[in-house]
Amino acid sequence: RNQGDYEKALKSHEKSLEIQLISLPPNHPDIATTYNNIGLVYDNQGDYEKALKAYKKALSIVRRTLPLAHPTRRVIESAITTVGEKLSK
Repeated sequence: RNQGDYEKALKSHEKSLEIQLISLPPNHPDIATTYNNIGLVYDNQGDYEKALKAYKKALSIVRRTLPLAHPTRRVIESAITTVGEKLSK
């Protein structure tokens, strides 16, 4: 994987987030998806602190907008657990 591609992806997701925060309600599920995508990029780069922060923002929105058993919620919770384990090593 090319590190430059991660930078492009991150810039793209951050631009999306900027637009979403202006145009959507603050708890819109699309914003959670974008935070999750940002978390994935940081996770893949090995920047687990930033990944965890982004995943937690995503989960905060998802907890307010999606049912307890929703698959997206489970995916984000799993990512938080995995990154937490990476940070504790």
